[in-house]
Amino acid sequence: MNDFNNNNGSSPLSLEERLAQAEFPKRHATNLLTEFALNTCSILRVEGSDGGYKFVIQLSSGQLVETVLIRHIRNNGHVRYTVCVSSQVGCAKKCSFCATGTMGLKAQLTSGEILEQSIADDDMPSTTETARSRFRVKPNGVIRNVVFMGMGEPMDNYDEVHESLRGLTHQYLFQLNAKHITVSTVGASARKIRLLADEAPQVNLALSLHSAIQESRELLIPSANANPMKSLGESLDYHSTKSGRGAMIEYLLIDKVNDSDAEWTHLRSFVKNGTNTKIYSNIRRCL
Repeated sequence: MNDFNNNNGSSPLSLEERLAQAEFPKRHATNLLTEFALNTCSILRVEGSDGGYKFVIQLSSGQLVETVLIRHIRNNGHVRYTVCVSSQVGCAKKCSFCATGTMGLKAQLTSGEILEQSIADDDMPSTTETARSRFRVKPNGVIRNVVFMGMGEPMDNYDEVHESLRGLTHQYLFQLNAKHITVSTVGASARKIRLLADEAPQVNLALSLHSAIQESRELLIPSANANPMKSLGESLDYHSTKSGRGAMIEYLLIDKVNDSDAEWTHLRSFVKNGTNTKIYSNIRRCL
């Protein structure tokens, strides 16, 4: 896609000009632009610093999603990036600790809109020159990881998420190793956790658990009432068997809500009782 970059930071070229620059035959270009509509995302705003950048991305529909680019500097000085992508505009899960949950579900992203979030160079047009200049944050780095931890519940948009996983790992597209991709879910569907294990077993799974006590979990995640802990645990075991490794448990530790001794006892039991699941915890404290 580098053939389609703009001309040294000046105003972006029109699609006709970009096709001509790439030596695409003019008569075919005319037919292409007449017969097909090209809808792409654009960067509306960029926020952040050297450690990471948040991009507010405007979809062709006019709706907004957020994407985060996390910068890692290795001991040898090499820079690599993790892209945190959104799968929906808003979210229907209404998790009590999540700002996106207050929006409700606005729209499902297509696989193309998900994939466009993973293009961290000059290919995605910016609506402002400031955003365009600040988007050049990857001069010597590589995108190594993609995590579905942005806006939305990936399992509620499973078909498009699965199609985007195919694009991310395809040898002629992003060429990412499936083991460098993580799909995070609040456990919206035990069935779809199993389906992900069947269709993309090498992709990592992260579960936003936040409590191993069913009643407590339903207070934090109202949609948890559709997936009892036993069913959720069995789906994790199935995923572990298929993938050969365990899921990552994400646990937001909230003072006087899910940090009691009883919570710890149930969490430890949930982890230890998995027949095949080797679970790694990611515990953050929220006071």
